[in-house]
Amino acid sequence: MISQFFVLSQRGDHIVFRDYRGEVPKGSAEIFFRKVKFWNDDEAEEAPPVFNVDGVNYIHVKVAGLFFVVTTMVNVSPSLLLELLQRIARVTKDYLGVLNEDSLRKNFIWCMNCSTKSFKAQSGYILTSEIDGTIQMKSYLTGNPEIRLALNEDLSIGRTGSSSYDYRSSSGGGAVILDDCNFHESVHLDSFDIDRTLTLIPPDGEFAVMNYRMTQEFKPPFRVTALIEEAGPSRVQNACLAISH
Repeated sequence: MISQFFVLSQRGDHIVFRDYRGEVPKGSAEIFFRKVKFWNDDEAEEAPPVFNVDGVNYIHVKVAGLFFVVTTMVNVSPSLLLELLQRIARVTKDYLGVLNEDSLRKNFIWCMNCSTKSFKAQSGYILTSEIDGTIQMKSYLTGNPEIRLALNEDLSIGRTGSSSYDYRSSSGGGAVILDDCNFHESVHLDSFDIDRTLTLIPPDGEFAVMNYRMTQEFKPPFRVTALIEEAGPSRVQNACLAISH
């Protein structure tokens, strides 16, 4: 969707420049600045926030004398990108304390990372992924029998050794890595270090044997894309599309 993002000074100097798709001809920043500086339109003294030059859409906002600009070759919602640019400028000012050319140059790496994450999120890319899971058990057994529950032998818990349970598989690493976990009070962990087996005498009814959390990368079962379009001066249409993998 977004081809480029750049920030220009009042003189047209590049402060931040990222080309995400490589489809816009070189010199787009110079073309934008000349067009804005020498805008010639009988109906407007200044360039509008959205305009097209040779098939390239330029969307920009001017904040504290700086031009925050995105380019795209496709038709997108201008209001969505304008709002995104305003948010980037606002977040940058909140983080740096002051928004000007000098502060951006001194924090160049942070600005590059911030813009990349913002546009990836807006484009539907996964920035972070996390699973909060639980193993539920429902038991109505009579006589209070002992139950043994076997988990993956290559299960590893605790990435850095700082979690409550820092058990490691015998191979030193596992295909299943949990950041942390906790167990029901009825669970005995005597043999968990050896063969990843849980021993318990279950109480009557339904209960959580184990709660766990993992933050490693994984493929989600579906992807959700939100579309926002202006349908009038005071009306906005929202559409949500869910695609299963």
